[in-house]
Amino acid sequence: MSKYEVYVKGITGYTKIIQLSNHNLITVYDLKKLINSDEHYMIRLLHNGVELDDEQFLNQIDTDTFYYLMKLNKEVELLLEIKRKMNIEDAELNWSRDIDLSEWERIEINNDNGSKFKVTKLDLDNNQLTGEIPKDIGKLTNLQYLDLSYNQLTGEIPKDIGKLTNLQYLDLSYNQLTGVIPKDIGKLTNLQTLSLYNNQLTGVIPKDIGKLTNLQYLYLNNNQLTREIPKDIGKLMNLQRLYLNDNQLTGEIPEDIGKLMDLQYLDLSFNQLTGGIPEDIGKLINLQSFDYDKDKLTKN
Repeated sequence: MSKYEVYVKGITGYTKIIQLSNHNLITVYDLKKLINSDEHYMIRLLHNGVELDDEQFLNQIDTDTFYYLMKLNKEVELLLEIKRKMNIEDAELNWSRDIDLSEWERIEINNDNGSKFKVTKLDLDNNQLTGEIPKDIGKLTNLQYLDLSYNQLTGEIPKDIGKLTNLQYLDLSYNQLTGVIPKDIGKLTNLQTLSLYNNQLTGVIPKDIGKLTNLQYLYLNNNQLTREIPKDIGKLMNLQRLYLNDNQLTGEIPEDIGKLMDLQYLDLSFNQLTGGIPEDIGKLINLQSFDYDKDKLTKN
C-alpha cells in the first residue's frame, strides 16, 4: 500500500483521496473518521467485497483502494457507537446487528411513531459506564427517558442533550460530571424530572431552567453550584420537589419560590444563603418539608 495516499470510492463513483503521513499506525476505524468525521460509524469499508474490521491496520491490507457503503439503520449504528464510547463490554449488553432492535436490553422502542428513530427509552444506570457522555446521544430524537445515573462518567454535559426535545425524564446523577449546566437544558420543555445531583458541576444555575414548565422534580443538590438561585425557578408551577442543598449558593432566597403552590419538598440547606425566608413560603399549603440553614437565615 502507498505510504502517502489511499483512494476511497463510493458506489456512485465518487473518489476521495486521503493523504496519510504514516499508514503503519492507521486503523480502519481511523480511516472511517477521515472519510466522515461526524458519522464515521455509518460507514462500511470494503475490500474485495468483504467488510473490514475497525481494528485492522491499513498496512496489513494489500491495496490502496477501498470501497465504502453507508449502513441503512442509523439508529442501530448510533447506539453501537454510544456503547463503544462509554466503554460498555459486550458481555454487559446484548446489543448486536444480528439481534432485532426490539430485543435489545436496556432500551424500549415504539414501532408506531412513523419515524426512522424508534428508541424512546435508554436506561443504562448502574452499568459501570466510563468516559464522557457522547454527543451522539443528541441524535436519538425520539428519546423520552434517559438514565445514565450511578456510573463513572466524566467530562461535561454535552449541549447536544438539548436536541432531545421529547425527553420527559433525564437522570445523570451519581457520576463525576464537571463543568456547567448547559443552558440548552432549557429546550427540554417536556421534561418532568431532571436529576443532576451528586456530581461536580460548577457555575450558576441557568435561568433557562425556568422554561421547563412541565418540570415536577428538580434535583441539583450535592454539586459545586455558585451565585444566586435564579428567580426564574418561580415559573415552574408544576414543581413538587426542589433540592438545591449541598452547593455553594449565595444571596437571598428568591421570593418567587413562594409561587410554587404544588411544592411538597424544598431543601436549601448547606449553602451560603443569607437574609430572610420569604413570607410567601409559609403560604405553600402543600409543603411537607423545608430544610434550610437556621443559623444563616431568619424568618420574616
